[in-house]
Amino acid sequence: MQRALLKFGLIIVIGVLCLAIWYATWAAYVDTIHPGSLGITIAEIEAKLGKSFRSKTQTLNGSTYTVTYGELKTIYLPSGPPVYIFDSSGRLVGWTPDIGDDANFRQKWGL
Repeated sequence: MQRALLKFGLIIVIGVLCLAIWYATWAAYVDTIHPGSLGITIAEIEAKLGKSFRSKTQTLNGSTYTVTYGELKTIYLPSGPPVYIFDSSGRLVGWTPDIGDDANFRQKWGL
């Protein structure tokens, strides 16, 4: 009985450690791609992302936006890249760290 409880406890500890590692890698990843650490204009963000981005123009409700996709540089394995949305003046108006898991963001911006 005690061996079974010990094994169960070990499984719980390993599970919690795995979750902690996953969260730590996710938090570190988000810190590196967060607009606050990159800048709030398209020029600032693209300068820091270097060649690891691609941009396209998107029209939504009569306004034109630049959609910039970042590069996936993490072991976290997000389901999509970070995406930054800029208005016609080049100011950041929206972003998501993982376009693949952010259905609300995709719907809002027509992506």
